[in-house]
Amino acid sequence: MEMLTGAKGYFEEEHVVESWMNRLEQAPERHTELVQVRVCTKIGIECMDLDPKKRPVTQHIIDRLDKTASADYSGQNGICSSLVELQPSLLKEQSGENIGKLADESLIKDINEHPETEDHCQQGQENADQWSLREAQDTEQQVNRPGTSIFGSKSSFLEKLKNLNIFSRKARRNFVRNGGPHLQNVRGLTIFTKAEIKKITKNNSEFLGTGRFCKAYKGTLPDNTMVAVKTFITLSNSLRREFEMIIEFHKELIHKNILKLYGCCPEMDVPTLVFEFAANGSLESIVHGSKQKLPLDLRIDIAIGSAEGLRYMHSYANYPMRHGDVRPNNIFLDDKLTPKIGNFGLLRLYSLQDEMRLQASESSDTRNQLMLLNMGYMDRKFMQDGHVTLKSEVYSFGAILLELITRRKNIFDANRILVDEYRKVYEREKSGRAMFDKEIATEDNIFALEEIGKVVIECLKEDSKERPDMTEVTELLVMIRRERRLVKARNKVITTSVPSV
Repeated sequence: MEMLTGAKGYFEEEHVVESWMNRLEQAPERHTELVQVRVCTKIGIECMDLDPKKRPVTQHIIDRLDKTASADYSGQNGICSSLVELQPSLLKEQSGENIGKLADESLIKDINEHPETEDHCQQGQENADQWSLREAQDTEQQVNRPGTSIFGSKSSFLEKLKNLNIFSRKARRNFVRNGGPHLQNVRGLTIFTKAEIKKITKNNSEFLGTGRFCKAYKGTLPDNTMVAVKTFITLSNSLRREFEMIIEFHKELIHKNILKLYGCCPEMDVPTLVFEFAANGSLESIVHGSKQKLPLDLRIDIAIGSAEGLRYMHSYANYPMRHGDVRPNNIFLDDKLTPKIGNFGLLRLYSLQDEMRLQASESSDTRNQLMLLNMGYMDRKFMQDGHVTLKSEVYSFGAILLELITRRKNIFDANRILVDEYRKVYEREKSGRAMFDKEIATEDNIFALEEIGKVVIECLKEDSKERPDMTEVTELLVMIRRERRLVKARNKVITTSVPSV
């Protein structure tokens, strides 16, 4: 209130508004919208409520000021008023660098000492949004009276509030809460501002899709590089540090079959990451979401590329990395159909949310669906203890390989599990031919398909100790491709050497 009036003022809201109306009519320079002044006034009145329980929390105030600063009321019935700059020396004095510095220090201390307020503020976000909208509507009605001057200029007063770091405080709080101070020191990781993300995605104008953990939007960097901007679901404070570690680990992974991470934006309400753009979407969408023909050679190339990426993670430096959620949804294909493994570490991060969803759900269908979702790609050990091992990811890769040669979803025909059905057929017939995709199950391809089917069986063994590691799996697939190419070359030579009659 004192920032608005420049002096200790009034206890009644109407007196404050009346005073501002009088000042507006006498103002020689008009640069502030009365709509926004009134919102600030209402916030001040609420903050001085005698009942502490009725006062808004800090995050609500920040959100409402932020919305007021960014709102454009100039086109609403032509209402746009301004006011005299009050106490200019006081405002100038208060907008110095000391305030910004002290605000940053107190912000970090506040977040560290009171993390519980973050969750409380997230729960009250919807109410705060409704308050801001209602205030703007009420203000529009009350200021639309005879004698009110009409101008189209932006608010210089609100610019002064911005100089006081009021409207940027929310972004700074998010920056600290999402690990910005640490992430800005990660080598090769670009830190994007909220404004830059909006520009890159053109305000989220091109929606790519919704995944298990995030929403994705197409974007373009200043150098015309196409990217995918992924906004993840809200995290509790206990998981933010782990998400920060995942970003750091992902940035260290540099391989042609690992989806490249360009940077992140810690200023957003929820974590936002910028990845290289995969023009052909996920392996799930290519195999099951389209009728596009997929020759066997292409499927083998995709399998080998995916295996190479996973092998790289498992043998990285001195400590192996587990992806945590190996499935077709997390393998992406670029414009040349080169596979790229992405969404590293997210299953572990969001396992708590999934567990809460299961506990909260009253529907047995929902619970069964979530259990089947994991059962199709996870071995029995994971289903028992929830612990992801390198060999459990070999099992997951075997399930993906099976989808490539059968073109059937892992859960199909009224909740039948593909890996179980394939085991039954293979044990009964000593061959998986009955389940191969008819599109590629030709005589020329049967030998290679049978060999790939054997690799699948090895990956899906119940005893994890009997499964090959990803290096061995990759070598087996490369050998199958090499043998297939040799046979094709030999047949081509024979065909061309036979004289035509």
